[in-house]
Amino acid sequence: RNVICYSIALNACGACMATQTAMHVISELYRPENADILNTPEIQTAIIRFYAKTREPQKAIEMFESVDERILSRDATGSIDCAMLDCYAKMGETDQMFDLFEKLQNEQKKTKHTVTV
Repeated sequence: RNVICYSIALNACGACMATQTAMHVISELYRPENADILNTPEIQTAIIRFYAKTREPQKAIEMFESVDERILSRDATGSIDCAMLDCYAKMGETDQMFDLFEKLQNEQKKTKHTVTV
């Protein structure tokens, strides 16, 4: 339930560009007692999408690079990967977008799945 509430709050903040409110929400997520919420793919995806929407790609990249794939399933990280592809596209960073896309394609070939965006 909390995951959904935080995700909706971050999406709403991104939609209306409420940066200060989002920073408050994100700081709440980084509190030790909320680590289990922060480490969900839904929240990590919402944070990356928020930073992409508010044109803060470096923060999106930091979140993306901090994702611990060891604790998430491949399916769970898929939404995070797509959010990062979207971030690169919004920033006009086509080289990084295609690099990530190729990396994902290569990983999927190893497991006989395909990546669609």
